[in-house]
Amino acid sequence: MGKINYSIVPRTVNLAEQALAKKNNDDSFVPEIKFYGTAQQSDFLTLEKFAAHISDHHSKYGKGDIYCVLVEMVSCLREQLLMGNKVSLGDLGCFFVTLSSTGSDYYDEFSAQNIKHVNVRWEIGDVFKDLRSEAQFELVETRKAAAETLKKVREGYPSRPEEGDEPEDATIMYTLNISSENASQGSVNTTVNKDYEKGSSVEIKATPASGYEFDQWSDGNKNATRTVILNQDLTLTAKFKSTSGGTVTPPGGGEEDMGD
Repeated sequence: MGKINYSIVPRTVNLAEQALAKKNNDDSFVPEIKFYGTAQQSDFLTLEKFAAHISDHHSKYGKGDIYCVLVEMVSCLREQLLMGNKVSLGDLGCFFVTLSSTGSDYYDEFSAQNIKHVNVRWEIGDVFKDLRSEAQFELVETRKAAAETLKKVREGYPSRPEEGDEPEDATIMYTLNISSENASQGSVNTTVNKDYEKGSSVEIKATPASGYEFDQWSDGNKNATRTVILNQDLTLTAKFKSTSGGTVTPPGGGEEDMGD
C-alpha cells in the first residue's frame, strides 16, 4: 500500500462574489473559507529514473533497454494518434484525440481550416480508477509553511509556534498556460495548463508536426522540452518553423473543444 503526502490549505469558495465586492469597493464582504487537502509530491521521477525503477522491480531487462522501449513507445503512440487511432496500453488505459475548432455559421462552411488543435486524451485504465482504496495518507506541512519554519529556526526562534501565532492565510498558487503559435505546425502538452503551488517544477514540451521543427518558446528558450519553476503566473507560446525555410503564421480567432 502506497503513502501519499498531503497538506491542508484554505480556499475561498465564493470567488465570484469576492471579485464583485472588490470591484464595488465593498469592505463589508467576508469571504467564505473552506479547507481542502492538496497532494504534496515526494519526488520527481525523470524517464531515466522511472526506467531504473522498472528495472529494479525484479525485471530481467536492464535500465537502458527499458528506457529505449519507453522512448520508442512515445514515438509510436504519437504516430498512431496522428493516424486517428485509439490506442490501448492495457491496464494503463486508452489514448485518443479530440479536436478544438472555431465554429461556422453553416454546415457547408466548416472545413479543416476551422480545426485549431488536436488534443490528446487519456481514458484511465481500471487499475487507476480506485487509488483511494489502496492509498495511505500522511499529513505534512506545505512547502511554504516548511520554509517559514526553517526561517524561524535560522533566526533563532523556536520551531514550535508560540501560542497566539496566526497560521498562513493561504497557499500561494500560480497559473501556467502554454500553447502552440500555430497548431498545424506543432503541439504542446496542454494537460499541464492549470494552477500550481509556488515553486512547483513542471515539465513542458513542444512537438513539431511533420515538415516543421521547433524554433523557440516566446521567452526565447530554445529547448523543446524544458522544466519551468512557477514563481509567478506564466504564459508561454511555442513557435515552429518549416524545415524547408518557410514561415509560420499564427492562426486567429477563438477556439472551442468539441469533444470526440
